[in-house]
Amino acid sequence: MQHTLDRRLCLVGAGVSLAIVLVFCRDRASSLVLLLTGFILSSLFLSIAGFVTSLASNSWELGRALIAFTLGGVGGVSRRELGMATPLVLVSAGAAWWWGRTLDVLLSGEEEASTLGVEVGQARRWTITWVAVLTAAAVTVGGNVAFVGLVVPHALRPLVGVQHRRLIPASALLGAAFLVACDILARTVPSGAEIPLGVVTGIIGAPVFLVLLARSQGESDRG
Repeated sequence: MQHTLDRRLCLVGAGVSLAIVLVFCRDRASSLVLLLTGFILSSLFLSIAGFVTSLASNSWELGRALIAFTLGGVGGVSRRELGMATPLVLVSAGAAWWWGRTLDVLLSGEEEASTLGVEVGQARRWTITWVAVLTAAAVTVGGNVAFVGLVVPHALRPLVGVQHRRLIPASALLGAAFLVACDILARTVPSGAEIPLGVVTGIIGAPVFLVLLARSQGESDRG
């Protein structure tokens, strides 16, 4: 019961964060404002998590559960948790597929997309909502598993292109495969204890993302 309640609290926290971001996501809000809002919210929730962890220091089981959730992992996922997350994923993925062409136009820049008939403010709000729902579903099930959503789409763009109706399902499939591979690695690497999944994805994902970022920057400089 307590474990399920914790999962529901994750969804509530995601909803609160989404509501705050949407308040600042006006038609003329700059990307810098949105990034700063996300950074402030991230710092706030990290502080709250640290406060809760300090309160749970007297309870060994609760403290261990909080640390495991922070490090990420899918070992204790039940059918009930999958049942909670699956509808969110299906609805959000379907909405992203439906708006795929609009997202393609937005790649050319907000000003040009606006001249082509795209309502940039509405598209931005819906995109943020999709991302928040998908992230909430993922974190609810697996905790803090980093770099999967950053590395996989960027790595796939040279292979499948930038069209979102192709990129989104390809990212879902490769992201799942990458997660499973990291989970297998975390369970099989010789060590005194099982390595948390989020640690493995971070160790692998961070250098790969830096390489992709450097390659993208080099292509921009040559262009």
